[in-house]
Amino acid sequence: MYPDRPIQKKEEDAFERLSFAEHLSNFLCLKKDAPSIVIGIEGKWGDGKTSCINLVREVLSMHSPKPIVVDYRPWLISTLDSVIEGFFVELASAFGTQSKSETARKAAHKVLQFGKMLAPIKLIPGVEPWGTMVESVLTSVGQAAKSAGELTNLSLQTRKADLQRSLRQVDRPLVVIIDDVDRLPPEHVRIVFQMIKAVCDFDRVSYLIAYDPKPIESALSYDGIYDGKRYLEKIVQVSYPLPRLSFTHLKRYLKDYIQTVIDNCGLGLTGSEVELFELALNKTDLVRILETPRDVILLCNKLRLSAPNTKKEVSFADLVIFETLEVKFPELSRIIRTEPDRFVADEEFTSGDTIAAFHIAFTRKEKEEKSSLDDLLDRVDCDERKKDGLKSLLLFMFPRLSGKDNYLENIPENINRIKNRDAFLKLLHCGITSFTYSTEQARRFCLVPEERQQILAEYRDANDLYNWISYLMRVAVDSEIEDAVGLCALFLDEMRGPEEQRSFASLPHLLGQFLYVVIKSRKDTALRREMLNILVSSNNSLSLSESTLLDFLIGFGIWKRGKYLHDIDAAKAATTIEDEVFTHEELYAAKDRWLTSVREVAAGEGILETQKDVLSILHRWGQFNNNNYSEAQEYIMTCSASKEWLKKYLRLFNSDTITRDILGLIPKEALDAFIERVDSLVKEDKHAVEMADFLRQVSKAKDGDEQPTNK
Repeated sequence: MYPDRPIQKKEEDAFERLSFAEHLSNFLCLKKDAPSIVIGIEGKWGDGKTSCINLVREVLSMHSPKPIVVDYRPWLISTLDSVIEGFFVELASAFGTQSKSETARKAAHKVLQFGKMLAPIKLIPGVEPWGTMVESVLTSVGQAAKSAGELTNLSLQTRKADLQRSLRQVDRPLVVIIDDVDRLPPEHVRIVFQMIKAVCDFDRVSYLIAYDPKPIESALSYDGIYDGKRYLEKIVQVSYPLPRLSFTHLKRYLKDYIQTVIDNCGLGLTGSEVELFELALNKTDLVRILETPRDVILLCNKLRLSAPNTKKEVSFADLVIFETLEVKFPELSRIIRTEPDRFVADEEFTSGDTIAAFHIAFTRKEKEEKSSLDDLLDRVDCDERKKDGLKSLLLFMFPRLSGKDNYLENIPENINRIKNRDAFLKLLHCGITSFTYSTEQARRFCLVPEERQQILAEYRDANDLYNWISYLMRVAVDSEIEDAVGLCALFLDEMRGPEEQRSFASLPHLLGQFLYVVIKSRKDTALRREMLNILVSSNNSLSLSESTLLDFLIGFGIWKRGKYLHDIDAAKAATTIEDEVFTHEELYAAKDRWLTSVREVAAGEGILETQKDVLSILHRWGQFNNNNYSEAQEYIMTCSASKEWLKKYLRLFNSDTITRDILGLIPKEALDAFIERVDSLVKEDKHAVEMADFLRQVSKAKDGDEQPTNK
């Protein structure tokens, strides 16, 4: 942990307060016979009053003559009766340790005698607190006095004058430093200030008192009769507010401490993480929300615990801002924890499928006259200025609160932003859980080829491969890829073989889109060509390679609105990809090579028998063949002569896809023959009944000339 302790020497002066300390020390070192003075340093808790006092103490040590400095800490004294006695003990001790002269020793003795005399004196309620101190207990001294001389010794003024003469003989300034007076209970505050004013205002003795004025004024407002602010002004001749913490100083202080956290925790921020932190530092009110050095220390101590647990899993910039809320506005961070659906949309946080969900959403929308952000800030107890600062922090973390996705322009995308479901869950749980994906594991998948098969196997066995690949794709945008060619081969091999059941979400297509992103981002032209060639030349997964190829054809204008464009000039005019990843000629050649792979599979073991996403392959066979479906149609008619093949083929269709997919793959002149084949299955295949009914309706309506559209 970083200790919340004041600086000890001027080399640690991060806020350039040394000149202020020098100014104060000149006032405090009084000349001979100069009357006592009380100087106040005013500032809030955490502003650095004690650090400033330590600078004053260092400067005082260089004065000539060197003053005797007394550190009085009344908040270490447990009882009210000991406050005065404790002061004189500290005073006597300072004489004994800071001066070896005989006069100092005698002065220390006089101080102890004076303190012993005052020990039984107490503050009497109802008496004006800085008037004459009245002895409430004199038994121990008064009853023992027999002679006139002994009675004279009971005079407070006589003893005080005697002590003053001893102090003059020491011939050195005396500086009394009283820090953290605002820590004291009110009755202790009153007696400390009463003591300074009534009995300890010795010549050449100066007092430096540090406090937050509000609690002191409240304590001195005695019994609702006295105005604490006015009385404080009577005691403290001159008060100085602590020099303002400038934005520039505090920002540098914050950066230095956070860099220490980064180094000590081995966070190793790079790329977008560095950019995001710089944006948080420069484009939000993070620095202004952290008002004092103490706030910075508290923040960094929280980061020391949370940053290692969320390392490379949660955006460090978001973590810094969230922990800032924990330090300064814990009620707001509590809302984020208990009402997460306000900040991130995910089924983890909402019950949208319950009976009441629609009604609740509807009534909430009716009641929301102002933005959800303003509604949120109304629940935070702070002034409007701080609320404006809070807005910047919340909008940085959760852009959706503004109703837009781009609150700040040019913010780099990062999967670890807590606006994303997984990162948000990791933030709330302070680490990875069984229902979140590891960014570090995803990056290792990209960077360590030897681990790829094992990682894929883990998610395949958990039946969660599709979701993990979706997550991996977003990580890969911001990551290097080792052995990208091997990655293509691995995915092709992973997708080899027929699908057992047609699913709504196509894993081969997702992997194809992932490889499209990877190929497009490669800087090496030869590497891009090699990767695309491996894909379109492979017979392992025609749907994977088709997905990658199609994305490039769309970007280069070769594919538009579900149609293949053979006219290269028209395609060039429709190109949307700015970087010349490939030439149009290279993509036309890649398309032809993919068609060759399709024909090889069709002539060999068969498309239905070896491939996933069969319908997509068949449609693309016709579209890429200059929108000529004859080859694909002939292939289907040939294969459908087999009842077993036809059964498997019909299972690829359902009521939603039957019109769109099946008709374009049957030659119009062969529709009746195809219907007969389906009819032959009706008795042994229930699914064939629905298909046969539909096809007969089409035949009767003579509406069998529909062409397929892009899936």
